[in-house]
Amino acid sequence: MSTFPRAEDAAVYISVIVNVANNTIGAFRISTLFPLAQLKCVNFDDTTGSSDDFVVKVAGVLRRIHEHSSKTRTQVYTYSPSEHTAIVSHLIQAALSTDAEDEMNGDIRLCLGALCEGTALLRTNFQPLILSGALLTFLSKSNALPVKSLRICCERLGLNHEGTADVLRKRIKEEQKRLVEIGGRTGDEPHKRAVGQLGKVVVLKREIERLISLPIPGFVDLPQTAQALLLGQMNCETDDIIFGEWAKRCTVTTRPVWEEALKDRNRCMRAIVDNLRQRIEKAGLTEQVLLNEARPLEVGMMDICGSEKLRKLMFMLQVRLIAPLSY
Repeated sequence: MSTFPRAEDAAVYISVIVNVANNTIGAFRISTLFPLAQLKCVNFDDTTGSSDDFVVKVAGVLRRIHEHSSKTRTQVYTYSPSEHTAIVSHLIQAALSTDAEDEMNGDIRLCLGALCEGTALLRTNFQPLILSGALLTFLSKSNALPVKSLRICCERLGLNHEGTADVLRKRIKEEQKRLVEIGGRTGDEPHKRAVGQLGKVVVLKREIERLISLPIPGFVDLPQTAQALLLGQMNCETDDIIFGEWAKRCTVTTRPVWEEALKDRNRCMRAIVDNLRQRIEKAGLTEQVLLNEARPLEVGMMDICGSEKLRKLMFMLQVRLIAPLSY
């Protein structure tokens, strides 16, 4: 499927304990690895924390990957839709409750750009897909905007806003080209092709259900998936057990059991991703099923629209553009 990558240079696995009282992040563990030999198998230590330091620690991991190489193809994985929802909701809430002058604002914007779809419409109740780069096309057309407007656009895109109108338009056009290349939509090289929409965060449960039929009736969780695909070679605890151990955190003085449980959970996700690719490759279906490769991190984000009416108009426009594609 176009929503599951055939390969990446760096993989980030995030397991979240969802606090069922309010569906927020209770605790998390991040495991990051570079599996390819040409990257010298750099491995970052596992990072564990609570909701209070989620943004800081995730931003630290993403920043180290980007500093290693801005071209590193990176894919972020989590297992369940509820974990993904908790992550996105946490980042949106952090952005809406943080002032522009706050020192955490840079970390929040980094996480939003790398993990969330539709961040230009952050303050709407819905998060539709953004046609990355496409909406900047009009900026590069001659006589489309005066110098003052072009300078504002450059400033919001993080570009140098000094120069003549022609210089500013050229600068915006180059930035537009860069955004398109980040999205993997140009060029003849295999890693630059793209079909459909590859999510910034891959939800494994959803992708496994699309790719393979498991001999499990009813609801399927990660331990059951690992048992079916890995044949008992690797196991992890269920969500209920992990949540129960986390709920006892105030009464336990030794090293929390849930930390090791989340570590095992991330190891299971990594093994399942490798197993899925191997099964598809052995069946000779890689070219027909896994159409996309992971893309480099998008460490920036579009400017947040400050007008409620314009945000609603942008949302309605994108729904109008995307809706016909679903038929």
